[in-house]
Amino acid sequence: MPKLSPRLVQADRIGKVAKRIWRRPLFAVRLKKNVTEFVFTLPYSIPGKIKEKDELVHGTLFGNPKIKLSQALLQSYTQLKLEDGKRPVAQVIGNHLYQVFVGGLQILLGNLVDELGPEYNEWQKEQSAKLPKMAKRKSGPKTSTTKKEESSKQRAIMCANLRCRYDELFEQIKMVRVFLKERRNVAGINVAEVKMELKKKFSFAWISLVTNNSALQNIYRFKTEQMITGTLIPPDWTCRELALKIIDIEEKIKIPEFCISPKTLYENYICALSYKK
Repeated sequence: MPKLSPRLVQADRIGKVAKRIWRRPLFAVRLKKNVTEFVFTLPYSIPGKIKEKDELVHGTLFGNPKIKLSQALLQSYTQLKLEDGKRPVAQVIGNHLYQVFVGGLQILLGNLVDELGPEYNEWQKEQSAKLPKMAKRKSGPKTSTTKKEESSKQRAIMCANLRCRYDELFEQIKMVRVFLKERRNVAGINVAEVKMELKKKFSFAWISLVTNNSALQNIYRFKTEQMITGTLIPPDWTCRELALKIIDIEEKIKIPEFCISPKTLYENYICALSYKK
């Protein structure tokens, strides 16, 4: 076995830290326009808590800024199966959330009796007992995975990764836009100086794509449905438009034949999992 790098630790040490920091996630429901979100929250930052318990484990897991925890968790969620190796974890979680959903309907049905009066108590008990049975979903016959199913699975993974990257870029670009809007009010400032300041202030890997102008070429403008050449001072692109351009560049580096228009990428892939942003 090769000699380990000083910043690498082995799995047993990582496993011990994982057990020490894990807590049962808090559960919440958010109702938004055309969307219902089931939200599970850990009341701490995972990287921060790992660093608090063991800095070497933190260095091993998060030493490479190109590998994001959010992307790793999304990939795990879409690919992981139970110990029997048959049932996907995402499917099992979905089934349990459906039971929570039906249970919520039972509670709503029970609250209705409070308005109708005690003479409906027996009716409520009967209907509440019947609801889970009536809402039970039938499981179809088990079949082997087809090429179509495998393709759908790969597309779901791609959508999840793209959405995660888009959300991350969107928040970072918002900070850059604020900075650029402030700099345009500085008398005598030029683009070269702004580019130098961008490199010093922001450590995002994609900043170089902006300072070398590659991310400012052929930006898709949603309002006019045309390609534009963007500027820094003032920033004449939206966070969405620049994020899509950066994703396009990054994907073409990984897959040279990648060829999806910005509009299709946004509407059919990034927004396939959630509301539009």
